[in-house]
Amino acid sequence: DVKVGAIMLHDENSGYDMAHIEGITTACEELGLDVASQLVIKYNIPEDESCYDAAVDLAEEGCDIIFS
Repeated sequence: DVKVGAIMLHDENSGYDMAHIEGITTACEELGLDVASQLVIKYNIPEDESCYDAAVDLAEEGCDIIFS
């Protein structure tokens, strides 16, 4: 099983981020992934050391692919 992680600068209230959230969710669904268990999204992550920390967290949660 593949697990996908995503790091977002904001959340669903940002049009830019919402477009990415919808895109990655749709892509996962099209690939037959269970979004509830195979997609992990980190929200409101600033573009600093926090982004690195979020990526490490996603890797430790078993994500095989991480988008930021």
